[in-house]
Amino acid sequence: GFISGIVDAAGQGGGSLGGVTINPGVRVPGQRRPVTASVNTGNFASTVHNAVRALLFSMKADTTVAEALDELKKGNKVTLSLANTMGSFVEDQVEEVGALKIDDPFEMTFSDVLKRYLRRTLQFTIVQPNGIKDGGEISLEELPPEMQEQYRALERRIDQSYSNLPGSPIDYIKAGLMAEGYTVDELTGRKYVADLEDPENPILRKRSSNEIKAKQQIVGKFNRGALDVVILNQSGSTGISMHANKEFADTRQRVNIIAQPELEINTEVQKMGRINRKGQVVLPRYKTLLLDIPAEIRPTT
Repeated sequence: GFISGIVDAAGQGGGSLGGVTINPGVRVPGQRRPVTASVNTGNFASTVHNAVRALLFSMKADTTVAEALDELKKGNKVTLSLANTMGSFVEDQVEEVGALKIDDPFEMTFSDVLKRYLRRTLQFTIVQPNGIKDGGEISLEELPPEMQEQYRALERRIDQSYSNLPGSPIDYIKAGLMAEGYTVDELTGRKYVADLEDPENPILRKRSSNEIKAKQQIVGKFNRGALDVVILNQSGSTGISMHANKEFADTRQRVNIIAQPELEINTEVQKMGRINRKGQVVLPRYKTLLLDIPAEIRPTT
């Protein structure tokens, strides 16, 4: 297959690949036999797992917006829980790849995400006998013609199948709620976000460190009624209270919509506890959104 072909190409000893020389065998003091350098293509299973998790969340983005709007129209306040903001991916696209730039239109689709994962299959790391690591990326032109065609066929299939799904579900959800006139903020640590001053035409902006740290200010706005929705990941799982406390100005019922459950159940329970605390005048409610497919149902059960 395509991946095994790359591994074979990267593992051919005694040559230069991607600008890095692979030494087929060297004599190391204290060793009876020559020690060979190893070529690693990374943990592909982990990469696929992360891509699937992101895809499942993206597929639920419209449902998440619809469920949140339903609760808001009933007069309730909403917290939206997720695990992955795609913050690291966007940061990589800005700071390493250069595919995204500040103040440019931010309309990333899931096909962009998958094509970046596909690109990672061309990356490799070389571990020399002395432990020094080096690496690089195989250019598509260095591959045999049949493998180049396989790669381009995968790109075409990705574009055909995933261009209608959002690449940054959290920003898509925020835009959908703000377009209906609701106020939304987030308790996350991500560095780059969509500027949604014009929800129909988002642009990429960088959050300041003060904005990222302004956790208590956001919570205060939510509890006094200045915010309708707070989106949170692990960054908002501890140290805050957003329940319907009798001391707060806004005591409307809180509803936690779990759009993407955490893999670590203790973290998820901590997030759920942000709206279920001592002194509340009305109990919260919880909704977990799941797709009816094994990839999501099995880990949830």
